[in-house]
Amino acid sequence: MSDARSAWRRFAERVAAAERHLPMDSPRACADALDYLAGLARVALEQQLHGADPERPRFVENPSPTSKWGAENADNRYLWAPLRPDATYRVHGRRGTSFELLFEVKEGFLQLGHARNFAARAASAMRADPDGRFEVRLGGAERDGNWLPLDPDARWLLVREYFVDWEREEPAALTIERVGAGAAPLVASPERVAAQLDAAAEWVEGTARCWSEWVAELRAAYAPGKLAPARRYVGGADDILYGNDWFRLGAGEALVVECEMPDARYWAFQLVDPCFRSLDWANRQTSLNHSQLRIDPDGRVRVVVAHRDPGVANWLDTTGLPEGVFQYRFVWARTTPQPTARIIPLVDVPALLPDAARIAAPARAAALAMRRAHAARRTLGV
Repeated sequence: MSDARSAWRRFAERVAAAERHLPMDSPRACADALDYLAGLARVALEQQLHGADPERPRFVENPSPTSKWGAENADNRYLWAPLRPDATYRVHGRRGTSFELLFEVKEGFLQLGHARNFAARAASAMRADPDGRFEVRLGGAERDGNWLPLDPDARWLLVREYFVDWEREEPAALTIERVGAGAAPLVASPERVAAQLDAAAEWVEGTARCWSEWVAELRAAYAPGKLAPARRYVGGADDILYGNDWFRLGAGEALVVECEMPDARYWAFQLVDPCFRSLDWANRQTSLNHSQLRIDPDGRVRVVVAHRDPGVANWLDTTGLPEGVFQYRFVWARTTPQPTARIIPLVDVPALLPDAARIAAPARAAALAMRRAHAARRTLGV
């Protein structure tokens, strides 16, 4: 049996073994976990077999709407491309109209223990042509303009694209190439494919194990009526603060989260499932960013988490999950207010939140249709 065939069997065995890290305590949990694992396998194969060559780099969306992991931001598109630290790269294309692009030079994936970030720069601090076309250089001699250095341990470029106006914003269209690349692409030898399959298996197994451990810690630390403060995490960008905590709701209960408005360029709330991936933001209202949230007359924001629509604009839909993660982000923030949380009867929402903006069924349906259209549009330009 060739090395590649043995590696393929190892890949299948390790993916199957990764199931032991996932929640399987109900029919819904089992279905979600297997969908999650299939998504991990798909994107691992795409990235390691076809998107990990620093001589012929290409962007791979990871996580993606069909391969979610790590409590990825519903407002983000994540594009990864491989790097060689002694080479020079050119990223170019059309800027689009998304809220922001954040370019990060990284060691690799946090869940595999490669957590270092070496350089970061936002597109808003870069020059672009009047027609929206722009270019970024990575590595080589220091230069003025749109440039990021490559640390000797740099292995990946991550581009986080932020969307806040889901109705209007258009995604960027980006291409990456190594400057001066002249060699022909490598042939898929048995040894090379075997190494790529082993790397993909390690990625799936490490991802499933890491985030299941995070979820277990969040669940164990759950205290009703409390939310953890926002903080930086190793492996995350320096300008991103995350608040992660558990929620648990009965059929007739609602979680009300209240917060002062942060002084931040971007902030958002979302729900995450026990596999630590965002809920279905394309078809359900499971996330709201600062542009989508409605602020109460007293200048505070209040969000209602519930299984059924309470008729308020700032509703986060649990999609029927009895428990999961409530997550918030403050990005490029100058203040970091601490949200509060309380569990109330769902029927008491109108009386206890009299000033909350209401929404009727036709408007809710229109909002969901807009989310579906945005999800389809976001796939453009990859």
